[in-house]
Amino acid sequence: MNLHAVFARVMARKSRLFKSRDYDAMLDSNSVSELLNYLSSTPYKKEIMLNRDTDLSTLQSITHQNYAREVLEIYKFSSDNIRKLLQPLFLKLDMLNLIVLIRGKVGNLPKEYLKKFIAPSPYINPRLFFEIYGLPLNSLINSLSTPLVDGVKMKKTPSEMENIIFINWLKQFLLVPKKVKPYFEKALFAHDTLNRLKSAVYSIDSELVGKYRRGIPKTYAQLINFVHENFGAVSNEPELIETEIEKYTLKLKSVRGLRNIDAIINYIDSKEVESRNIRIIGAGVVSNFNREKLKEELIYENSSSF
Repeated sequence: MNLHAVFARVMARKSRLFKSRDYDAMLDSNSVSELLNYLSSTPYKKEIMLNRDTDLSTLQSITHQNYAREVLEIYKFSSDNIRKLLQPLFLKLDMLNLIVLIRGKVGNLPKEYLKKFIAPSPYINPRLFFEIYGLPLNSLINSLSTPLVDGVKMKKTPSEMENIIFINWLKQFLLVPKKVKPYFEKALFAHDTLNRLKSAVYSIDSELVGKYRRGIPKTYAQLINFVHENFGAVSNEPELIETEIEKYTLKLKSVRGLRNIDAIINYIDSKEVESRNIRIIGAGVVSNFNREKLKEELIYENSSSF
């Protein structure tokens, strides 16, 4: 399907994205069950019908599965050229599945866990994960053929494996065609800054992959000022700063002069924002978090961004 046809389909899906009034209604929920009941009359209905449980874990699974299904559908009706332009956004599904797989093995979790959190993806058939789940973790990783596991095949701790897989995904940002580089470079800048922050706060090795490597300071004090200047953060607390950088990456405006591609990228980002917002509301409902404070944590979409 050509770019104009894909654009038309994406624009048709745009109207289904949640708006402020939807989030207000969800914030009135007194339980996860009530929240799921509200979602059962929305595009999340299909995922809800496949799950009988009404706990927070189920809500997290439903939002993730719905996001993945939407992205995969865009991948399926896109031409090879569009797939190449947006490859990192599609490959993200495989990256998330690999992390789920590692955490399942480390926690010795049953296959039912995979059924909840392994999502549809374009490159690695999810069925493969079920078939190889009984293998030892290192053998499991060795059996996969994807650039995401480059460097993971050596003996590593599970946390090191996750970090390498995530970094390998970020490296794909450097390989996209020139016409979409502005969006992916801004996203990579944010991820690199966040990695540097985690390295400074938690004293862990966290690789930087973008061209901004030399421009990001190393000391915590310098990083705080850097984040305030570049991301609009006002807090000095690491967790709150991480949240601000996360919001920055999810609200990026993408590629100037490429309206159709821009709309596709923004729709995929908007679906991720929507999933995040629902999970935040669910966690707030469970912990009886103040409604107004919870509302401050949500990201509201600007309709003019399409």
